[in-house]
Amino acid sequence: MRSTSALERLAKVEKMFFDKTGTLTKLPMKVKSVFIAKSAKEKEERRKNLDGLEKNFVQVIASVEHGSEHPLARAIVEYANGMELSKPESFTALPGLGVTAKLNGENIVIGNERLNSQEQLTISSEIKQYADSMRDDGQVVVYVGWGGQVQGLVGLGETVREEAQAVIQRLQSRGLNLGVLTGDDEQAGRRWQEMLGIPVYAGLKPNEKMTHIVENTAMIGDGINDAPALAASTIGLAMNHGTDVARTAADIVLIRDDLRVVPWLFDLSKATMRIVKENLGWAFIYNIIGVGLAMAGLMKPVWAALAMVMSSVFVTANAMRMNKYPLLDGEILVVE
Repeated sequence: MRSTSALERLAKVEKMFFDKTGTLTKLPMKVKSVFIAKSAKEKEERRKNLDGLEKNFVQVIASVEHGSEHPLARAIVEYANGMELSKPESFTALPGLGVTAKLNGENIVIGNERLNSQEQLTISSEIKQYADSMRDDGQVVVYVGWGGQVQGLVGLGETVREEAQAVIQRLQSRGLNLGVLTGDDEQAGRRWQEMLGIPVYAGLKPNEKMTHIVENTAMIGDGINDAPALAASTIGLAMNHGTDVARTAADIVLIRDDLRVVPWLFDLSKATMRIVKENLGWAFIYNIIGVGLAMAGLMKPVWAALAMVMSSVFVTANAMRMNKYPLLDGEILVVE
């Protein structure tokens, strides 16, 4: 916890948003399919076979993505394991969109469909069809383009964390409104909404995520794209594998890579603030009575001093009840 007020602010939370990739889903992601446009194949097959073409295509993408910290980039670089990679002459990360780079004199664009539109790349009907089939299969689609058009696609698969559904149900049972903020396209967002059973707001840039952050809202994420929302929320929670930017922006870092920590932490904040309110209430009433008796001349100084000591003992003993609060030791404990 980066702030002494973290538990106090967490206890006030009424709404909680999750990032998807790396937070509700497991890392690392895996490349499931690679598709190269027919026009590109016809141009290259004169001097290379299809396997060689795919290898060259993956080499280009991995060379560009090698400088990125995004989970999608890491998965692509891992897929290119053993291939010889080149260093781009330039590299620009565009949060919520993808990356652009210059490699061997060619301007390379790698990212989502919104980035293609922004860079004015043409997309063939063949690529659009294959992208739709990838999404239907539950894959995250990455578009790769240069020379003014999309040259191919990379499909990456991700799976929901085993504990995600249970955590969502536990948080809902505590009266929290939940949602997911993701940069995935609308089609993927609808699929995840059906799977998770909570609202999914898709196609969001980092600054657009912030529009959903209102008073008494918590945000849980792990990436650079989540940092603005983590910083703007009432309380930000970062996963332990998160980027340095996300961890710095968050108020709480979840050292254990397990979402079941979140409802436990929420319960801890509620229990802590309940003890604080009990102590404040006791101190207020105790002092009102003590001052009243002293003003009426019914309490001698020695008894007043003793009363103050006893009040401090009570407050301290009441606070020490937190020592008995169930800890996260072995299996995750959740106070119902």
